Amino acid sequence: MALVLARDLVIIGGAAAFRAVTQSLEMQPLGISKLNTFLQITLVLSVIIDAGVLALPQPYLDGMLALVTLTTVSSGVAYVVTWSRKTFNHRRHVS
Repeated sequence: MALVLARDLVIIGGAAAFRAVTQSLEMQPLGISKLNTFLQITLVLSVIIDAGVLALPQPYLDGMLALVTLTTVSSGVAYVVTWSRKTFNHRRHVS
């Protein structure tokens, strides 16, 4: 949960910084971010199912947690790289 929150704070902070530098902001979700959201929802539903309806195999739950962790970190890094590059290109064209 903390990792997901940290990623979202990085995205929000980056968007605010980009807007401050460029005076504009048009965002679109990245593919890795869409995959991350899908996997987060799948993990939450899996945990709910495991807790009340059907015991799911522990390796499945561990694997889902690992995938969500991997895509959360990858998504955060992808946003930082993408928006850093956009900021650099903007500053280069303005100068």
